[in-house]
Amino acid sequence: MKISGIIALIFMFSVPFCSKTDTNMSNKDLSRMDLTNKNYENFNFSGSNLEYSVLDNSKFTGADMSNAIMSNSFARAAIFKNAKVAGSDINGVDFTGADLSNIDFSKISMRNCNFTGADMRNSKFIGADLTGSVFNGAAIDNSDFTGAQVSMDDLFNAR
Repeated sequence: MKISGIIALIFMFSVPFCSKTDTNMSNKDLSRMDLTNKNYENFNFSGSNLEYSVLDNSKFTGADMSNAIMSNSFARAAIFKNAKVAGSDINGVDFTGADLSNIDFSKISMRNCNFTGADMRNSKFIGADLTGSVFNGAAIDNSDFTGAQVSMDDLFNAR
């Protein structure tokens, strides 16, 4: 086995979230981690640091991500349906093609996020800061943007 393969095996088994029975990832430093193509349905990530992590194509349905730091992460085509995000830092996240439906983002800072093609239907953005975010092709049917910091021009290209 080549040295690179051994290093990959060591890294794979040293990751603290490999166990399918341990769904409590609260208050963990998971920054700069590759969490791609995994199922984290109903996991508890509350208070965790996921900054600069790659969450692409992973499933976070019903996960508790309250008070988590997710800034500058990639969550392309990830599923967050019904996730809890109260008090989270979600600035600069790439949510291209993600499922963000049925989530209460009220009073959350989500500045400079990319929501291109995201499913944001039936979500609440009451008082959220969405300054500089992109919504091209995003589905926003039945979503509530009351008091949100977002320009109508930014929402113009949403569907």
